[in-house]
Amino acid sequence: MPTVHREHGFRFHFFSDERQEPAHVHIEHGDGEAKVWLTDGSLDYSEGLSAPQLRVLREIIATNREQMLKAWNEYHREQASEPDSGR
Repeated sequence: MPTVHREHGFRFHFFSDERQEPAHVHIEHGDGEAKVWLTDGSLDYSEGLSAPQLRVLREIIATNREQMLKAWNEYHREQASEPDSGR
């Protein structure tokens, strides 16, 4: 589960087995979590995060979207090329 960014107590990461989905990040902060699509910044789900926290994490994603998309694409391209990746 590669971490692609940390800021204001948020950890932005993705799972290695999700390359079949559009680019997105999972976010953890304390006991809360969320999933945001990187293509348009829309929220897929959120649990345990307040409206102000969601606003901050969306601002962080907007500022760092290109870096996160690049990390997503590079990581999943490398995973797809591994012989034992199962795909």
